[in-house]
Amino acid sequence: MLASDIITPAQLLFGDTNKVVATDAACLTFLNDGMREIARQTLLFQATVNTTGAAVRLGYDMSAVPDLIVINRVLYNSEPLALLTEESIDRLLIATVPDGIPVGYYTSGQNLKFYPRPLSTDATIVVITYSKLLTAASAVGSTVSMPDNWRTELIDFVVSRLHQRNENWRAAEYYDKKFAASIADRKFEAQTRDDTFMQIAPDIMDQNDSIWDGYIS
Repeated sequence: MLASDIITPAQLLFGDTNKVVATDAACLTFLNDGMREIARQTLLFQATVNTTGAAVRLGYDMSAVPDLIVINRVLYNSEPLALLTEESIDRLLIATVPDGIPVGYYTSGQNLKFYPRPLSTDATIVVITYSKLLTAASAVGSTVSMPDNWRTELIDFVVSRLHQRNENWRAAEYYDKKFAASIADRKFEAQTRDDTFMQIAPDIMDQNDSIWDGYIS
């Protein structure tokens, strides 16, 4: 999917194919804003960082991780660690964090830290899964880094921002609500198990003398 696949329909819906208000540059900015908003709200776009216990002994600098939104999960030797807080560590009244096999992780500023702290010789593999922002499109002909099935949401977002730019608040609100409703549905779908199946009960009309004939009408 190219940026033009979103921008051109948005300009058409906005009613400005001459690009007086809906310039390509403005639409491209709104498109990138829409991708960032979707990524922040849904947390569906994830990446991983692999390192070792020794590398995170004194803290792993997460500011070096590109486009990080939030840390979702940390695995130590393929086992998930519990999410802790600095306050919970402080309540243990321990002067220094002990060394050993980590059971949890917490963040301190930009650093990801373990509790207990890994040994200096710890070579255990650590996998950090995080939600990320997507790469911005740099031109109308650029490939959008978001999957094609987000096209409708992105168009709605761009049209909404164009109406805001034109101070048509009612139209902007309409497209904002469409965007928000779709995002809510996406988040619900992401949290719903996909291994459940509908059960169909026998139709009462298929029964004969209280004996079900085995067919569903």
